[in-house]
Amino acid sequence: AIAHIRFASFGSSRSRRPSPRTFTEAILPFLGAGTPPSIPSWGNMVAEGRLLFQIAPWNLLWPGVALAVTILSVNVLGDGLRDRLDPKLAKRM
Repeated sequence: AIAHIRFASFGSSRSRRPSPRTFTEAILPFLGAGTPPSIPSWGNMVAEGRLLFQIAPWNLLWPGVALAVTILSVNVLGDGLRDRLDPKLAKRM
């Protein structure tokens, strides 16, 4: 049942759904409302890097870049799958 719920959100009609979830997972720990600081997440890494930004800016830069690349990749992959698998779009072309 869990696999069905996970893969249902990656369907062709919902290709933009995983990115907001990834962004939410990162922003909540950054704001202090998500996972505890002892659990590694991009939000926690960015929050810790923010404190050390003046001394070591790469602690903030690399988790932010990884998060941005992941969200962009999921969007591009979802759009590509939708373009390839959606029968409504195939009829228009």
